[in-house]
Amino acid sequence: MIDPLFEEGEILFYLFIQLTFVIPVWFLGTGVRNGFHNLKQRLWYHTRIFFYLALFLPFSIGGFMWLFDLQENTLNRGDELYMMLYANDSFMWLIVILFIVFIISVAPLMSGEGIKQKRVLIPFFTSLLMLPLLIFISWDHVRVIDHDGVSIVSFAERQEATWQEVDHVVVEPFIRRNPGTTNVPPSRTALFAIHVVEQSGDVYTFDNFGFNNDKMSQALEVRSHVVGKGIPFFVQQPTEDQWSFMIIELENEDVDERKFQQLFTPDPQ
Repeated sequence: MIDPLFEEGEILFYLFIQLTFVIPVWFLGTGVRNGFHNLKQRLWYHTRIFFYLALFLPFSIGGFMWLFDLQENTLNRGDELYMMLYANDSFMWLIVILFIVFIISVAPLMSGEGIKQKRVLIPFFTSLLMLPLLIFISWDHVRVIDHDGVSIVSFAERQEATWQEVDHVVVEPFIRRNPGTTNVPPSRTALFAIHVVEQSGDVYTFDNFGFNNDKMSQALEVRSHVVGKGIPFFVQQPTEDQWSFMIIELENEDVDERKFQQLFTPDPQ
């Protein structure tokens, strides 16, 4: 499970450490840095800042991650070979961005310095209203590969195909580009997608596979099931540029290269 802070024992331990160690050190350090007279005059202000950093921020992030975990457990039926939350990628990123806006906008409100500022209030109330709404309407968005076939559910629309309707399956390596931000340089990451192609020509794409053991194990399970059904399974060989980034992922000492070899060895037809 994702968030250990939501285990009762660890919550109590975390709060105990905050109360007995972190709080005294925080106020002692603040007093030394800004002067104890200033600390006394602005005690409530520094208390709110501490509350934001030590309690609100970690528990908000933990709660947000717990929701993803809860969503996955709710949708998981137990027979999936692979399940990918949020059939619509842009929806997932919109939810993440709104959450970031929410936790950032809370900081000046809790400090008391942004209560009357529109540039703080507008993003705060927008994210506060939109975030639960988007989570609710996208709760059952999912892409699934299971023993019966594939399905994609998005905005109450369900597309599905049984394995009897599938013509072939293709593994395709690709590079995902991150444009970066002011403080984060652009980057490129090697990933691979599984395309399930229906006899009608419709394609079901699962493009969230990375070169780590868990993802490659899931992909190998999909491959084994597809081949067992007698469905052609093709492997698109990487280009030179793709291969250069794949090597970076495979050089991680925790990655089992045998899984990679099994996955990207073409299946004899």
